[in-house]
Amino acid sequence: MYIFFVACPSSFDIAIVIDSSESIGLQNFERIRNFSSSLVEKLYSISRNNRFALMTFNSEVKVAFSFGRFTDLLGLTNSIRGVRYRPGDTNTALALRTAHGLLQNDYGARRSAKNVVILITDEASNINATETIPAARELKDAGTRVIALGIALDTAGVSAAQEIKDIASADDKALIKLNSYGALKGRESDVINQICEFGENGRN
Repeated sequence: MYIFFVACPSSFDIAIVIDSSESIGLQNFERIRNFSSSLVEKLYSISRNNRFALMTFNSEVKVAFSFGRFTDLLGLTNSIRGVRYRPGDTNTALALRTAHGLLQNDYGARRSAKNVVILITDEASNINATETIPAARELKDAGTRVIALGIALDTAGVSAAQEIKDIASADDKALIKLNSYGALKGRESDVINQICEFGENGRN
């Protein structure tokens, strides 16, 4: 497991994209929510110049908050804890395109910040599936680091594992494979380490 840096060399606009589809289940969704809150808390403690957006997706996308909506930690964590599980199908393409849209200046994103998208999911998209990889490519071509946390990919099937791998940025670290949702606990440092490295070397 990676140890995260005490300080990052850049400020970041970080969009957290959470799968809320039928396959997740309420208990696992709560684990994702707890992980996301803990991750934001740690990133905020590293630098208050980091900003956050968060959304959930099933067949549709619901934006919980966009960049600049909250500048205080309490507002961020309370909003994350209030996000509700909304089961449905899996429209990952729409979620990625929504994240791309939020990373534009109209929604509080900053030209001076480096952009990161963190996707947490356990299955392949089943709505607009042919649009998923092109949507991910648009993000990466714009310079965004895409980190994918793939849960239980061994049981999700080969096509799901390949899609999630292709969504993530090209290097091996960008796809974080976890055997279960319980394994999310304590893995914040893996994500933070990547973000800090991205800030240092600029390679997405």
